Amino acid sequence: MAEDEQSSSRPEVRRRAILLTKLQRVAVSVIGFAISGAGIGAVFLTENQAGSTALLLIGGLALLMGLTGRVPDKIGQEGVNYEAVDPATKAVETVLKDDSLPLAVRETIAIAVKDELDRRFLNERPSSLSPAQEAISNEANAVLVEAATRRLLERALPQGMRISLATRANGSGLDGIVFEAGADLSDHRRAIAVSWAARPSHTKLVMDLASMLALNPGGIVYIVPTVLDETRLKGRFQNLVAGMPNARLVVLKPDDENSVDRLHQVLEDTWRAVARD
Repeated sequence: MAEDEQSSSRPEVRRRAILLTKLQRVAVSVIGFAISGAGIGAVFLTENQAGSTALLLIGGLALLMGLTGRVPDKIGQEGVNYEAVDPATKAVETVLKDDSLPLAVRETIAIAVKDELDRRFLNERPSSLSPAQEAISNEANAVLVEAATRRLLERALPQGMRISLATRANGSGLDGIVFEAGADLSDHRRAIAVSWAARPSHTKLVMDLASMLALNPGGIVYIVPTVLDETRLKGRFQNLVAGMPNARLVVLKPDDENSVDRLHQVLEDTWRAVARD
């Protein structure tokens, strides 16, 4: 009993986080990109989903270590465990915002971030998240919405249609081109430009539509999650695409099964209008 009291009164020993040198961070990042690339390739080339998921998870964690410069103290059922510090939190937030990284990698990191925040919230029971935690939680949520929307779009494609997914770069708001199977992709007048916004704002709406209109596509479909002021957003959208009859805004919940049918109908109606012109 006395031993237990002594041990419980001892101050908790906190280990210093393992920090990586610049060279180690570069090496780990390169390895992370390679493993993530192999995982993405395995998704399409093999039927071993467990192996593909493992590669994406390992690659995502390697990228996380390379970009934060810190090695997690523990990785297990409770998530990725290390004491968050401002530079590391900022680095992870930057990774989540980087549209040039594969979405599958950012989604893996977003899931790890949400699991870690949920675990800390349950164990430590703070009254609220810190500003840094709130910011990184919002970015993780945005990535998860983007991943869910992309999967929704692939499921909602009309029969005979294909989608060429784009990797965003330099602020581009284009996420994909929907076209008829076998069509010439160089002629965007026979295709639909598609984009989505996890957190729509007037500035983002302007930038995304500018990127899509620059292609001179036959149609435009802009997808946003459920928003508070849907009427105002639709009004802004219509003003920005005035003169383009085949432009449609669709507001939906990516994780709602009914959204598949709704988006399918929007894409089908848009394509019929493009085919008539």
